[in-house]
Amino acid sequence: MKPSLTAILLPLAAALSALAGCVNADTVDGPVEMTVYNIVTFEGNDPTARFTFQPQGDATALTLTAQQTVDTATAQAGMRVMLAYQTPDAARPGAITLKGVSRITQGALTGSKGEPRGWDTDGVWVESVWRSGAYIDMRLRLPYTDVARRFALMVDSATIAGGHPQLYLYHSLPEGVSPDSTYLKRYYASFLISSLWSRPETEDVTVNIANTNLTSKRSFIFKKNQP
Repeated sequence: MKPSLTAILLPLAAALSALAGCVNADTVDGPVEMTVYNIVTFEGNDPTARFTFQPQGDATALTLTAQQTVDTATAQAGMRVMLAYQTPDAARPGAITLKGVSRITQGALTGSKGEPRGWDTDGVWVESVWRSGAYIDMRLRLPYTDVARRFALMVDSATIAGGHPQLYLYHSLPEGVSPDSTYLKRYYASFLISSLWSRPETEDVTVNIANTNLTSKRSFIFKKNQP
């Protein structure tokens, strides 16, 4: 089974960072607030922008509230976005200064009868894969093209009942586009797997990726109650 053509993937130049605080505190420039980048869920403007940040694994989700609103032409409530922000007031946890919001590639888990044919047609340069709550998040390098490609996270339905579902990142470039005819660009992707993760019998999920970075590392296993 092949997924339908996706929309054009959204490249993003920002890098994830877990850093916060100040640098250059002892220089003539004075304190410089660090900007943090994280994949979050935009909850809407109520009345100002609110976001939910789910740290890796099952850590407690955090509500982040900005003083500004987000243009709904950029993001709608419920969308996964890359958030750039600062946390200037340690006395007000969750209060942020908004620096930018960028859309990322996202989608829900789709099903396949058996291992999806052609899922590894075109390889993916994996930088990192992690689970944040009910999402599988990825930082990847993919060949850039402005033509839609097939890109989806699929589950082999025959593996669901056994409690160890096998997921596959399906990536196939559009006809006429080959990896050596383009260049790599960074992308972030987030896939909702709540329909699978919430099943009582699910003990873990394995995400299979045709990894062109570390070719021996093609399977990423996420166990319940672990990161």
